[in-house]
Amino acid sequence: MTLPDDALGTVSFTTMTYNLWGDHFIEERVDALRALFAIRPPDILGTQELTPRLQALLDEALPDHDRVHDDFPGWSTRSNIWWRREMFELIEHGHEDIGILVKHGALFWARLRPRGVPSQELLFSTSHLTFQRNPAELADLRNRRVPQARAAIAELERLSPDGTVIFTADINDVAPAQLEFGLAGYRDCFTALGRHMPPTHPVPASVSLEGVWSPESPIAGAAKGIDVIFARGALAARTAEAVEFFHRGKVASDHMPVVATYTFTG
Repeated sequence: MTLPDDALGTVSFTTMTYNLWGDHFIEERVDALRALFAIRPPDILGTQELTPRLQALLDEALPDHDRVHDDFPGWSTRSNIWWRREMFELIEHGHEDIGILVKHGALFWARLRPRGVPSQELLFSTSHLTFQRNPAELADLRNRRVPQARAAIAELERLSPDGTVIFTADINDVAPAQLEFGLAGYRDCFTALGRHMPPTHPVPASVSLEGVWSPESPIAGAAKGIDVIFARGALAARTAEAVEFFHRGKVASDHMPVVATYTFTG
């Protein structure tokens, strides 16, 4: 988002969105994942392609953080949200059906109160929009991500009308779904800083694990920026980065995490 007219506040935080690649090649990647979160723990994290094993790994790697605990299976098999407990407290959380075509897929959200700005609230959300190779989309070639983006925007507006909102996602779309958020008043963290969005998938070295290349899915190997952080409201973007990270020559995922720093405005 562009810098608002309001003066910058004194409370800043980092946020990360990360597609964890499920349990694919997990034995080769587990040390790299631990190293990434030891070196660069974000203040708020939204994940996609989560699994129970990865959830346990993140709980161990982020001992200063809390996360959502909920009986809905998607919170451990699709997405979850972690936050640094000294910086934020949880007010409430939930998940909303936005038409994602996988079991337990949803828009996951947590309403957080920054301890340094007790009068402020932040609605933080994450999701993983439907992949182009979903059988239903292959059958009729109809883009599922645009209606999902519209549904997500409507739910966020219902949950926080005119409030401060961050939406993170593997959006699986390089233009149409992202345009919907722009038209709704959101700015991705790169556009907010006058930058082009860099490619976030696939991490080139992940091809060594045979994780992305397939003659049936050439789009999987095309470099594209599909991991997004969108924001609106009383926030000013300060930095944005698609994080290139390796640990002893190993990748942590086939996606790059995207990290942005925001400051609450006055």
